Amino acid sequence: MIQIGNSFDVISLLNCHGFGIADKSGYLVRNNGEKVEVDEETYRGKYVLVCCFYVPVLREDTYSDCVQVPWEDSRRSDYICKYLDLGHGCFKCLLLDKKGLVLPFDPSSLKLYGIEAFPFTVGEELPSLEEKKVSISKLNKRVVGLYLCVEGNLIPTLHKVHKQCKSRRLEFEIVVVYLPFVDCVDPQVYQENIDRRLRRRKVSWLRFPFNNSVSRRFWRLTCCYPDDRLMIVGPNAEFVDLYGGDVMMSYGIDAYPFTREGLIQRKINKVRALTLDHLVYRSRDYVLRCDDRTAVPVRVEELKGRNVFLYFDSLDNIDINDVDHGELVSWYYAIKAKVPDFEVVFVCFNDEENDLLSIEEIEEKLCAMPWLICPYDPDHSAFLKNLIGVEHLSPSLDLEKMAGCVHFNC
Repeated sequence: MIQIGNSFDVISLLNCHGFGIADKSGYLVRNNGEKVEVDEETYRGKYVLVCCFYVPVLREDTYSDCVQVPWEDSRRSDYICKYLDLGHGCFKCLLLDKKGLVLPFDPSSLKLYGIEAFPFTVGEELPSLEEKKVSISKLNKRVVGLYLCVEGNLIPTLHKVHKQCKSRRLEFEIVVVYLPFVDCVDPQVYQENIDRRLRRRKVSWLRFPFNNSVSRRFWRLTCCYPDDRLMIVGPNAEFVDLYGGDVMMSYGIDAYPFTREGLIQRKINKVRALTLDHLVYRSRDYVLRCDDRTAVPVRVEELKGRNVFLYFDSLDNIDINDVDHGELVSWYYAIKAKVPDFEVVFVCFNDEENDLLSIEEIEEKLCAMPWLICPYDPDHSAFLKNLIGVEHLSPSLDLEKMAGCVHFNC
């Protein structure tokens, strides 16, 4: 019986000595036909991994770097696999250390980490990408996009944005890293396919020569995500972002250098530029407060110096009978009781062409708001949308005295 931690006579198993099967050859073979004797001298002081798995009948060159039971010696192969309890549709492995002791084996480590997982035991610590710093003098002062290529789906977008970067003289270099691990395609065939697609588009990006260990490191970094990724590395490694492809797909060249931090900072800067004076539009310099269904004007100038919370939303999204609205009203009164100079201004983002609310419904919703209301004007609304970059979100902005900190209310 095979038990972890116990010694095992792998030589006898491979030769079938003592297992009721006469030894026909006494050797194993490599793909080039070289015979390897099965004896103590050959395997002394070495790790040994015995693998059994099903292969197509015509595949005699399954693993060129491994020694195999001769193809014609099917009886020996069958017995070894049955002894290792091979189940249909899977493979079974027996791992022995240098002393011939049985080790626990983790098949997933072999698949995910390749040779770096040696000796492929459960819980073996593996080096991470961060532990090894790679410096290429030609690229270390540029923004580099490491194109982690799995399917090649990102090629069209990358090609377009890369050309735009060149036309604007923005430093951006793309390095292709081949990750042929999803469909178990032969790495050389996979690489030739990707290269052919790049040539069709006349793309001349730098390409990292396929290296199984390095490519698997990058693949693990993406959590084995089965699609293309773009990792952005800044000059002198000032920043690293694994989601450069998502940023680029959503915002294009305008998001250069294609990092989430840069994108967020850009949006925050736009919001910080917003002041109370932007509530003034044309000749109107006031907001309104509903008092017993009567609109009472409050000059914007009177709000300066206070803590003002701007509440952006569409009236279509507001249900005054909803629990959330009731909690928002309670929150408003609770804050007002503690901070007398606190105020909220509601800015409506309704589109008149798509507004299905009647005049009565609009009036009812606005009068249910205890806070201030910015009079609705479609041009003013469009101006504020563009200013703060609101698309499908309904953000609320807190313009604090002096600091102008920004908060988003989801």
